[in-house]
Amino acid sequence: MGVGYLAVGEGDSIAWTVLYDEVLIVVSGTFRLRRRATVFEAIPGDVLWVPRGTTLAYEGLDAKVAYVLYPVDWRARHSAAASPA
Repeated sequence: MGVGYLAVGEGDSIAWTVLYDEVLIVVSGTFRLRRRATVFEAIPGDVLWVPRGTTLAYEGLDAKVAYVLYPVDWRARHSAAASPA
């Protein structure tokens, strides 16, 4: 399990496909998680769960977000899966 902290400023949009299960906890500001045409807007105290394989964009208005992800070695697992046998 890994934990971290993300700051998303006004006008930022971080496109990503998550390769792990993730829980996001909004600490401050307004956080937006965009998935296709759907936008989930969250404020301090809100918790979002994002399942592995979700394509999304993290957006916000000066948002600070704590995250927890599993598995912590997702990068190594993904690299190993992408390598030819």
